Amino acid sequence: MASSGTYAFNPPISELALDAYERCGKPGIVLTTQFVQSARRSFNFVLSSWANRGINLWTVDEAVQYMPQGVAQYFDDAATIDILPDSVTLRQYQMGEPESAAPAFTTTTGSAAVMVANLPEAPIAGGYIAVVVSVSVGGIVLQGFYQVVSVPGAGQAIITAASPATATVAAGGVVPSFSTAAGSAGVVVALPNHGLAAGQTFTVQVPTPVGGITLLGQYPVAAVIDAGSFRITAANVAGSAATASENSGLALLATQAVIPGLTQNASPVDLMLFPLSRGDYMAIPDKTQQGRPTSFWVDRQIVPVFNMWLVPDGNGPYELRYRRSRQVQDADMTGGQTLNVPYRFLSAFTSDLAAALAVKWAPERMKDLAALAAQEWQMAADEDRERTSTFLTPDLSSYFTGD
Repeated sequence: MASSGTYAFNPPISELALDAYERCGKPGIVLTTQFVQSARRSFNFVLSSWANRGINLWTVDEAVQYMPQGVAQYFDDAATIDILPDSVTLRQYQMGEPESAAPAFTTTTGSAAVMVANLPEAPIAGGYIAVVVSVSVGGIVLQGFYQVVSVPGAGQAIITAASPATATVAAGGVVPSFSTAAGSAGVVVALPNHGLAAGQTFTVQVPTPVGGITLLGQYPVAAVIDAGSFRITAANVAGSAATASENSGLALLATQAVIPGLTQNASPVDLMLFPLSRGDYMAIPDKTQQGRPTSFWVDRQIVPVFNMWLVPDGNGPYELRYRRSRQVQDADMTGGQTLNVPYRFLSAFTSDLAAALAVKWAPERMKDLAALAAQEWQMAADEDRERTSTFLTPDLSSYFTGD
C-alpha cells in the first residue's frame, strides 16, 4: 500500500483541545462555552510556561534598529521573551566622501517624507545617506544619517524625517548662518525651527571663518533668542561684525559607499557587542560618553530596553542587530487556527494541555498526565538544538605570580 505522500498534519487547535479532553477521560465532549473558555486559557498558560523552560529555536528571529548619534537607549517590544547575548552585533556601514551641493530638499505639509536631490552618488533603497551640515526646510531640521526609503530619480532619495513637515517646500532649504559683533565672543546662529533649548549642544560641522574667528565643533546653546535663532559663545572674541553661512550656504551630503561598477552597497562591518550586568553598567562613570558602541546592558522590563555603551557617535551609520526569543503567538479555537509551534512539538503541547486541563476537570489523572507531559517536553526540547561542533581550547597564557 502506498504512503500518503503528504506532510500536512497540522490539526486546528480545536482538535488538540478535543484530544486533551479525551486524555482527561472526557471523550466526545461537547465543547460548550465553558469548556472552550477553559481550554483557551490553558492553551496560553501552557505556552507561557514554555517561555520559562529555555530558548525555543523556532521563536528566535532577528531584529534591527538604526542607532542615531547620542541615543543611548533602544526599546524592543513586549513580545520579546529574551535577548540572546551572544548574538548581538553592531553593523557599521561605509559612507562615501561628502560633497557640497545647493540645498534641494522637498517637503509636504503633514508628511515626514522628504525628497533629497543633488546627491553626489546614486543612492540605493535600504542604504543610507548623510546630511552632514544641518539643513532647515519645511519647518523641520535635517542632520545626520537617514535610511533611503526609495529612489525616485537620478541623484535623489526619499527619506523619513523625525517629525512631519509644517510647510510645503520644493527643492529648498537653508544651512546655519553666523553673525558676530566686534569685541564679543557671542555668536548669533540663524537656523529656522532649530528646536534647541539653552544648554543643548549645537555642532558646527565645517570650519566657518566669520568676524576674524573660526567656528568648528560643539558649542553649548547659551541662550535661545526665538524659534529661528540662538546664541553660542566662541572660544575667542570677534574682531568685527560679520555674517557668514556654514559651508558657504551649501548642503554637504554623502551617500553610502558602493562597490565600483556594481549597484550594490559596499560590505558593512559587523562587530560583536558584549553584554554587561546591571552592576557593570551602573559602575560606568560616564554613561553619556560617545564613541563606537562596544557593549550593552538589557534591562528586562515588560518592554526590554537596550542600554548602550559607548553611546553611538557620528561616525556611523550604525545598526543594532540582535537575535531574540519571542513569545509564541496567542492560541485560540476561532476560524480553524493552528498552533504557532513546529510539527515536532505538537504532541508535547497536547500532553501539557491535557495535564493543565486535568487540574480542573480530572484531578485523579493529573499526576499521570503531568508525568507524560514532562517526558514529551524533554524529548522535544532535546531535539530542539543546533547541531554544531564544540571545540575546547585551553588557555595556555601564563599566570601572574608576582615577585
